[in-house]
Amino acid sequence: MDKDKLLKAVKVVGSLLTVVSLVFIIQRLQQYDLNSILSLDTTGTILVIASSLIYGIVIFLGCIPWKYLIEIISGLKIPFIKLTRVNTKSNLYKYVPGNVFQYVGKSQIALEENISIKQVSISIVLDLANNVLAGCIISIPYFLAYVDLAVVGILILVGLLILMGIYFLLRHKDWFKNYIDLLKEPRILKCLAITIIYRVVNYLVTGYIYVVLFLAQGVTIQTQEIPYILGAFTFAWLVGFLTPGAPAGIGIRESMLLLLLGNSYPETYILSSMIIFRICGIIGDILGYIYAEVVYKIANRKNLEE
Repeated sequence: MDKDKLLKAVKVVGSLLTVVSLVFIIQRLQQYDLNSILSLDTTGTILVIASSLIYGIVIFLGCIPWKYLIEIISGLKIPFIKLTRVNTKSNLYKYVPGNVFQYVGKSQIALEENISIKQVSISIVLDLANNVLAGCIISIPYFLAYVDLAVVGILILVGLLILMGIYFLLRHKDWFKNYIDLLKEPRILKCLAITIIYRVVNYLVTGYIYVVLFLAQGVTIQTQEIPYILGAFTFAWLVGFLTPGAPAGIGIRESMLLLLLGNSYPETYILSSMIIFRICGIIGDILGYIYAEVVYKIANRKNLEE
């Protein structure tokens, strides 16, 4: 099969996965107690809409760290709009049971931009590592406040990371060693630092969205408690992110957040704000994809006119 036919086949599969993902998204939305949304006052409704729109922008820009990594590894310049289109579409695949299709979907960029699939794979792995490291940084305030739970949390996280690392090395040990020298270069280390900083900012934005939705439930918190809540929320997000087979971490993150914050705040408020955040996140994932598609079509139209 030549490249054009292969690319066409990949796009067809991608379109089918997108449709399947949307079906699962609708099913997930039906499982939530939408009364949490419907019972909000005007201010709460505005917050939900604003949160969804902001989350969509976060998803739309989410490929920036990956762009840094894939360009420095491949030595090629990848158009942002092409990368974000692939990334936002692949992001929807996380709702398909198995929690792996989003990574498979990203490989489409290898065909579109003539990049080695190995280079794309290593860039995805490094981006995942940065994601986890940035999440651990944001989680520190919570762990400092609760040392006992910190030990359990760190053990869970380390265990999941070790399992993922072993699986990856066993699957790709023949070619992974070819990139060890590249990882030692100053330019890749600088790139990793930049991408980690971006991920930290990303976590802060999404974390503050949750805090605002939490406050909208009528909960009163002190300013000094915000880093603690952000840390717990981020760690819960990480556990869901790393748990194999959990589509978009659904159920895992909610349970973990109840465990982490349940002794400090009413469980009803924690769960209802998490449900609202989850709905905002689902809408934001779809909006991020729509943003990318609209910008991609506008850019293509301009290129044709020129």
